[in-house]
Amino acid sequence: MKYCRNCGNKLNDNAKFCEACGTRIEDEAKQAKVLICPRCGDVINSFTGKCKSCGTEFYNIDASKTMKEFSNNLLNTDEFGQKLEMIKTFPIPNSKEDIIEFMILASSNIGYTEQKNKMDEAYEDAWVTKFMQGYQKAKMVLAGDREWNRIQKLYDETIERLDNISSERDKKRIIGLLQKNIGVIIGAVVMLISVWMDLTGANSSMMEIITIIILIASASTLKRRATEYMDYGIAAVSGLLLVAFSFLLDNGSVFELSGAIVLILTAINFFRNLSANRIN
Repeated sequence: MKYCRNCGNKLNDNAKFCEACGTRIEDEAKQAKVLICPRCGDVINSFTGKCKSCGTEFYNIDASKTMKEFSNNLLNTDEFGQKLEMIKTFPIPNSKEDIIEFMILASSNIGYTEQKNKMDEAYEDAWVTKFMQGYQKAKMVLAGDREWNRIQKLYDETIERLDNISSERDKKRIIGLLQKNIGVIIGAVVMLISVWMDLTGANSSMMEIITIIILIASASTLKRRATEYMDYGIAAVSGLLLVAFSFLLDNGSVFELSGAIVLILTAINFFRNLSANRIN
């Protein structure tokens, strides 16, 4: 039976990729590395922290990189892409001591830093992936070990922190979305009022003019303020509402024309920002 060197998942004999983590499976000739127990000389399984023959626990069996080297390399690397690749390709350690140290390091990089951009998000996602891989490997290496409770506690605390942070980020995102699109929201409210006034026989000309000015101005500033697909979706809906409500008004041609202008401005700014990679 073969095992994934990255996460410890059991593999089919003819597997090319790990089903659990997606790691490419190299030929046995390329990846074979026999570890020997220093006490009794028996062969050590790649995913164990204790010799099955004599019971010796292993603390410093070397993976392809040591934890110390890995930590130092991360600290000394400023280029984001290189640092991200180092995290993604770092093999989960085999020894109990290194696994515990790795889990602590990974956990310390999850849920503590405010995500200001896509780079921050990608950095934390990489650590979350490695943390989950480390947890799965710890299940195998530390099964029945007294240190397992420590790993489980660390895992539970990290997942709880990640869930709480995710909820807070979702709230901030919604608030930010409302703040960025406050002009569209006000314009939509004024539009509804103007339609209601027109249907009840009141003079709604001024309200219609205010609606048109606000929504066209909001669509015009999309290139500067919009960063998400939702921003453009909200603007497009406002344009469609203008067109739809135009059929309810006695003189709805102005609303219809204004709706078309809003949709055109939204499309132009969307494709400009899309080509500039400014949309998340």
